[in-house]
Amino acid sequence: MKQPASHSRTIYLIVLILVGLFPLYSAPLTTEDLKASLRTNTELLLLQEEITQAQLDVKDAKAMFWPNIELDFSATWMKNPPIGPITINLDNFYEVITGSPPLTPFDPPTVTLYEGMDPFIYSTGITLTQPIFTWGKRSHALKLSEAMVLVKRNQLQNQNRTLFSELETRLASVTHLKAILVLLQQQEQLAQELVALAQQASQSGMLLALEVGETRLQVQQITMAKLEIQHAIDTQILELQRLSGRKDVSATNIFQSYDEETLTSFLETPVSALVDKALAADQPALMAVSTFEKITTEAEKIAKGSFYGKPDVALVINATYGGPKFPIIDSDWQEKDTYDLTVSVGFKTTLWDGGKILNEIRRAASQVEYARIQSQSVRQQIEQEVRKNHAKLSMTVEKLRLQQEKTETLTQRKTLNKQLAQAGLQGRQQTLMAEIAVFASQIEEEQLKIDLSQYINILKALT
Repeated sequence: MKQPASHSRTIYLIVLILVGLFPLYSAPLTTEDLKASLRTNTELLLLQEEITQAQLDVKDAKAMFWPNIELDFSATWMKNPPIGPITINLDNFYEVITGSPPLTPFDPPTVTLYEGMDPFIYSTGITLTQPIFTWGKRSHALKLSEAMVLVKRNQLQNQNRTLFSELETRLASVTHLKAILVLLQQQEQLAQELVALAQQASQSGMLLALEVGETRLQVQQITMAKLEIQHAIDTQILELQRLSGRKDVSATNIFQSYDEETLTSFLETPVSALVDKALAADQPALMAVSTFEKITTEAEKIAKGSFYGKPDVALVINATYGGPKFPIIDSDWQEKDTYDLTVSVGFKTTLWDGGKILNEIRRAASQVEYARIQSQSVRQQIEQEVRKNHAKLSMTVEKLRLQQEKTETLTQRKTLNKQLAQAGLQGRQQTLMAEIAVFASQIEEEQLKIDLSQYINILKALT
């Protein structure tokens, strides 16, 4: 049975309405989804490229143990060679030798002694240079380059952990900010109803116009708070898009609160144990600074290897050729052309440069001491951050407990006021004000939960 055309149009309109109502619907984004997207973060990509460059430096350091081979070649063509053919007249030669004129009346014969320079001249040479002894500078340079790769990898791991902590904090912030926005909207509705009641009371002469204005001011403050919260949500969304590289991140698909299981674990763990975890040798931040100490030590050894009077010894082999015949291709190139092979061993050292090498050694020693002090400073900062955030976490948990008790008390007051209003013992205004106070207390709870998520994720990143 064919359906009427009006029925089909109705179904089509319903579909259009549903599409219009839910144009931005998407599945909730989990922390794992956004964590996987962190691979495209520009900060991590830049650090990855720095690792690649450091690995190339390692290859360069290994190449220093191999000989350096250089080839140079040139070919020259001359239109008028500087040396032309060389000939001799036999009659003149006879007259010089015998002292009498030649007997033949005919043109004297000539003999060509040299046909002249070839217009083409080739020149080529191969030089092999092999360092033999460099006072350990090559081996120390290799160790330095390998240590730099470890530093960059630890920096990448530490940055990845930091970004993941920031990601979780911002996700939790958006979730609790959305809850605050809903509470503010409910507050605003109640405040508008309170304004309407105040206007009615003012018209009947039971309330002053000033009191009506003060009630309207309360609505305006709630509206301003809504704008600020919405701006905070938009800012967090932009930061999440930057971190993850995903443009589909929106407030509608984020549902992430603070981790209560992790919170309990941190509260039950002594702060000294958390400090020990944060200062463990396998922590990326500490591994980076300890490896940096090794780098400065290797740099100092390299500087000492260049001290005055310490020669670098190298083997040099040089093979050269020059002439009109192209080598190897022409079979008789060895007969008429010039070629040579030399083998030499030489050394090079600096005897005095005004003290620059001494300054370089002192500078390297200062870098070693700087790295040692920096390592101590990083350890102190990490310990301080762990203790500070653990104290803030404990304090915020207690504040949240007290705030929840306050909300429970205000809720009881709201219930009592509602019962009194139903019994006619007080007006609707008292009930509305009690409900607004409950929402205000719940908003403070959500703000404390944002702080909790921040402290938890900082401790997770540190430990």
